[in-house]
Amino acid sequence: IDLIISKPPDMLGFSIYNWNSIRSLFIAEKVKKKLPNIKIVVGSSEVTLETRYILDNAIVDIGCLGEGEFTFVEIIKSVLNGQNDYANIKGIFYRKLDKIIVTPPREPTEDLNVIPSPYILGFINPNDYGAAWLENMRGCPFKCTYCAHAIRPLGYFSTERIHEELKVILKSGVSFIHFINGTFIFSPNFYKICEKIKEINSDKKLSFFAFSYAEHINEKIANLLKECNFSS
Repeated sequence: IDLIISKPPDMLGFSIYNWNSIRSLFIAEKVKKKLPNIKIVVGSSEVTLETRYILDNAIVDIGCLGEGEFTFVEIIKSVLNGQNDYANIKGIFYRKLDKIIVTPPREPTEDLNVIPSPYILGFINPNDYGAAWLENMRGCPFKCTYCAHAIRPLGYFSTERIHEELKVILKSGVSFIHFINGTFIFSPNFYKICEKIKEINSDKKLSFFAFSYAEHINEKIANLLKECNFSS
């Protein structure tokens, strides 16, 4: 909290999940008491129009609903331009005179490869965190009603993009990579990705984690994951 206040920033963004929401909102509250003009922006999977404890929290100025890469850029530009009305930004809610304004939803990004990679650009050094997190796809072929993955149309990162990210991560010196999307094996380039992993990870320096459905993992896929050094 003291470090943030010492900067001091124009805006402060939080990725809110159920496991960090209390801490994040506590930090936001303490910072805003010292910096009353700061804009608090929240996003990620816990931020929805049904999450009342976030929506009704006066500390939160702007909430990003759904995919945030391009939405967040527009929010930053608006805040730095001194705007207090964000009606032209799709996919957010914001507070105006103690009222919650919800803008029209933003369409999901069709080509995920247009999203810049913070690893390739050098904005994130995985070694600072001891591990790296990657996506190979978004959405899910199954449509479970309780899960937000089902809402988004399927989209995929290219094999070449993931290969370049893996090489950067390997050079950083970390030994653990976590594929964070919910259905790792259902990407159409799953086998190509595994071949690239085997190519750069022949000495098994990298260990991998991924989510998937156990009932869809056959012996061939299990052996392939083992060859790539997926530990869990």
